[in-house]
Order: sequence, then C-alpha cells, then structure tokens
Amino acid sequence: MRQGKEKDFVMVYLDIVSGFLGAGKTTFANLLLDFYIRAGERPVYIVNEYGEAALDAEIIKAEGFTAVEMTNGCICCTLRGEMTRALAGLIEQFSPTRVVFEPSGVFMFHNFFDILENKDLKGKCAVGNIVTVIDGVNYVSARLEFGNFIYNQIESAPVLAVSKLDKAPEGLDLTELLCDVKNVNSNAAVVTKPYAEYTDEMLSELFLGKSDLYGHGEVCGCAACGHHDGEGHDHDHEHDHDHEHAHGHEHDHDHEQHDHAHHHEELDTVTVEMNRDFDEAALATFIDAVVSGALGEVARAKGIVFLHGKSQLLNITFKERELRPFPCYDKPAMTFIGKGLCREKIEEWGKPGA
Repeated sequence: MRQGKEKDFVMVYLDIVSGFLGAGKTTFANLLLDFYIRAGERPVYIVNEYGEAALDAEIIKAEGFTAVEMTNGCICCTLRGEMTRALAGLIEQFSPTRVVFEPSGVFMFHNFFDILENKDLKGKCAVGNIVTVIDGVNYVSARLEFGNFIYNQIESAPVLAVSKLDKAPEGLDLTELLCDVKNVNSNAAVVTKPYAEYTDEMLSELFLGKSDLYGHGEVCGCAACGHHDGEGHDHDHEHDHDHEHAHGHEHDHDHEQHDHAHHHEELDTVTVEMNRDFDEAALATFIDAVVSGALGEVARAKGIVFLHGKSQLLNITFKERELRPFPCYDKPAMTFIGKGLCREKIEEWGKPGA
C-alpha cells in the first residue's frame, strides 16, 4: 500500500466504484486512490472481474497500490463469501482508512450491503461513497442491450461520473444521456468533466463531504445542462440511502430489489490464452472480427496480447478500441463478455500461428 499520512481511525469506509463493462471504472478508481493518498488516507483496492483474467488489479498494482482481485464470478452473488474474507483480511493486514472497491461491470446493488453485517466486518467497515461511472461514448448502445444492469447502477449511486469525455467525438451531445440519467436518479450529482479536470477541491466536495455540493445537481461545464461547476443550481434533493457515508451525510435509501432479476444468465463470458504473436495486420483483422460481430455480440473484450513480442493491453468496448503498451506480462489472455459468443472461433484466435 502506498503510504499516506498516518492517522487514527475508528471505521474503515468502503467506497464503491460501479459502472457497466468498459465504462472506465479502473481509471476512476486509480484517480480516487491517488486523491486519497494526497488527502492523508490509507487506501487499498479490491476488484471483482467477471471473467478469469485479473488485469485491473495488475494495472492498479503497477501504480504502487495494494490490490486484491476476485475473478470468475460476480460479488453480488457467487463471490459474496470471498468478498467478506478479502475485506476482513485487508483490514487486519493493512489497517486502511479506505477500501476502494470496483465491482464487475455486471454488478447489481441489491443484496450487496448485508455483506457488511458479517460478524468479521460489523463495527469495522461501513459504506463510504458510491459512484457509478457512465460511459459517455457508448452509453446509448449499452443501454439498449444491457439497460437492466446500467439502470440499477445509476439509481443506486449518489454520484454519477460521465467518462471518456476526452475521447468523445467532436460535438458529442450529452443531452439524451443526461436526461435519461436524471429520469433514473434525479437526486444524483452528475459530473461531466474529463478526468484530467477533476481537482482536489472538487473530489473533496464529492467524497470527503467538505461542502453541500454532494448530491446537488450537476458538477460540470457542459452545454447540455448549461451549468458550470455546480453554480446556478437550485435543487432540493433528498438522499434515501440506508447507510451513513464517511463524509457525515446520512441517507435513507431503501436498498430493495427494485423488481430487478439478476440477469447474469443473459451474458456469456469466455477467457482464452492468447498464445500467438501478432503483427499489425493480423491484430487489425482480429479486432475487426471482434467489433463486427463475427465472434458474437461482444460488449467488452479486454486482455493482454503480444505485438511483435511485446505485451500490449487491448481494450474493446462495443466498437471502441484501445491498444497501449503494458509492463512485461507473461500470461497473455483475453476475456470476452457479451451475448451469443462463439467460443471455438475466439479460441482459434489465441492459437500460435492462427
């Protein structure tokens, strides 16, 4: 764990950074971890990845933070016991003041919070902040196919952070996104700034409760809502969360089922070893196969591939793709999540000389 200023504490606060597949949760979690260090906190990170590969934890570890990964399942159902053990172990070993938890992209909130009622956690760990990251580029496409996950995450978070605004096409209109989000959760603070423009003052207001900004409208500078940095808002929002946040706000939210079924059965997940060394042409053909639907309806593909013998992080969200160098990694693999995935075709791409 990277060391911040030492301080006594009574309770460890669990912050949840949720968001659908590929929304930018890990980037936001990294931003939040860095902020907490500067603020004198002692943060650690837990990530739950729906597939078998544990890349997000490796990304955070590369930044110098303590990170624990839980893979091949979802924390809100199959991995609940593992989450309890992981939290208790982190608290015992590292004495953190904050745990930043990134659940899988298909996480749904109902029935999650009773984890903290476990005898090993009760009185030691409480819910801190909850933020849902919303994909500013792919929201509309994702909502049409996977709205049950996305709406559950949006309605459960007091803070909504719109991501990828630095990558958005010129002239991107957020009006539809913002109207949709406000219809789902009118009480939330909606942040529509690129991550690079998040200041410590703004993060303190949102996550350390040092002003009344928390939960009061947009914190933005976008043309879609016409407000800037929280100015000009006359919102009278009440929060209904059934927990007390670390920043001292009390919320009375009733975490009911919201008539949602847990729809993980709608999704396929395939993790394959990528045992081939790509050149540019072969890698471009592979990426085209993913985004064209030739391998199934892929909502997210993420993993490590070799390009001319060097490890690269490949990240595909719907038709968006990103490729960047990754520190030397000896376990090249990719996880695909979507509907109607063709395992045989995906596995073929991972074979040497395919």
